[in-house]
Amino acid sequence: MIKPITLLSSAKMRVELHVTRIFKNHMDNKGNFNESLCDDAERMLALYEASYMRVEGEELLDDALEFTKTHLAIIAMDPSCDSLLRIKIQQALKQPVRKGCHG
Repeated sequence: MIKPITLLSSAKMRVELHVTRIFKNHMDNKGNFNESLCDDAERMLALYEASYMRVEGEELLDDALEFTKTHLAIIAMDPSCDSLLRIKIQQALKQPVRKGCHG
């Protein structure tokens, strides 16, 4: 019989690998996040929210959080930013959905 702890650990590892793969899809070959993300605020918001799924020591997700937080703040300050998008960004930066649900 497989122990529940083993199943849980295995599932957690698969999720971590999947999340890592998703974030790496948005990085260049030097390990930096693609600046092209800055052109898609909705995608950046999604990555920002997803970065809150991290646990201590996950540098990739820590870096993703800092990158998206910085660039979302810049987008929200841009006078040409759509007002509804600005509000959505400001709300996310104030209280990320996942952080609000889990912490």
